[in-house]
Amino acid sequence: MTFTSDPRDEITKQPIEPHTPISEYRFDIDGLRGISIAAVVLFHAHAPDFAGENIGVDVFFVISGFLITSILQRRNEREPEITIIYGRRIRRLFFALFVVLLFRVAISFFLLLPTELDRLGQSLVATAQFVPDIFF
Repeated sequence: MTFTSDPRDEITKQPIEPHTPISEYRFDIDGLRGISIAAVVLFHAHAPDFAGENIGVDVFFVISGFLITSILQRRNEREPEITIIYGRRIRRLFFALFVVLLFRVAISFFLLLPTELDRLGQSLVATAQFVPDIFF
């Protein structure tokens, strides 16, 4: 009895490229993350003479923006179609978004007053449109 090889076997034998090669690891970014976390902890601990209210969060957002932009730039070099990149991100994030929103609605019916449910509905619409900061 002879077996023929399945062409799909060749696909599964190809090495998987890691997302962040070791040579591209940025220790300086980890240091900035540590500083931003320390600033947030100091703020919430009400440390005396510490006036950096939101600086830790701001630094963390800048780091995130830098990393996301770097990832998109590298992917754009491999896949020049930006709609493909954003389409994948949307498909990955929408499920989690709607699970969170549904959970929020379910819990809100038990915790909120009827007058507060109207505001909840407005915030849900803004969140689903990715403009909650404008709404709030």
